[in-house]
Amino acid sequence: MQFIFDLDGTIVFNGKKMSTLIADELVALKEYGHDVTFASARGIRDMLPVIDERLHDVRLIGANGAVIWENQKLRRYVDIDHETFRTVTAILKDIDATYLIDGHWDYSIAGDEEHPFLPMINVLQDAKEVPVDELQFISKLLVLECGDPTPLLDQIPTLNITRHRYRDEARFDLTGENVNKRAGFQSVCAEDYIMFGNDLNDLPLFQKAIHSVMIGDFAPLFPYAKEQIQLNARTEATIVETIRSLKEKHTI
Repeated sequence: MQFIFDLDGTIVFNGKKMSTLIADELVALKEYGHDVTFASARGIRDMLPVIDERLHDVRLIGANGAVIWENQKLRRYVDIDHETFRTVTAILKDIDATYLIDGHWDYSIAGDEEHPFLPMINVLQDAKEVPVDELQFISKLLVLECGDPTPLLDQIPTLNITRHRYRDEARFDLTGENVNKRAGFQSVCAEDYIMFGNDLNDLPLFQKAIHSVMIGDFAPLFPYAKEQIQLNARTEATIVETIRSLKEKHTI
């Protein structure tokens, strides 16, 4: 069976590396014969620091579905085309935006290079900030801060891009058109899957999962969640118990 896990707020908390408790159970899930996929809004570069090293060879779906990484190699990507990129970045300049331009591994920054979010980028220090024309492709734009976004939001329906919002945060991602985590997964795997998630970016995967587990409370996921795990002192222990139960219940 395919098991898909969102990272932040699902099995990774407060931006820290996944706990040994959860990592051990995910390793056991693999050893039992199931397939593990991590799907995140983070780029691949920024997913790896929070994933246990024993799990670095599993399928990673990064940038909300724009990049697929398997066995520590790039398998597939959907980029933002050059014309769309020029149009969007012109608007971002007009609204005084600070944003990250993510490629396959390296990245560029436009705007305030002292923005407090930026130290969270490239934690392993194995990527480089480069001029945008040196990026192999553009997987996403992470808009960290801007003035009134209305000029951009008004143009999005006419452009080949998708906006991905973060719960309770002003920042947002822009990726290629029709990019989401489910489309990314289904581009490389047609099998049924079990989904663990917590946020709006997980909704497309929840909608088609044969079983889904919501971590915390997020109203848009409720109609599709088969189980809910509350955020409390036992959250991680309950996640492990749930994985263990599903591991034994579902055939390989």
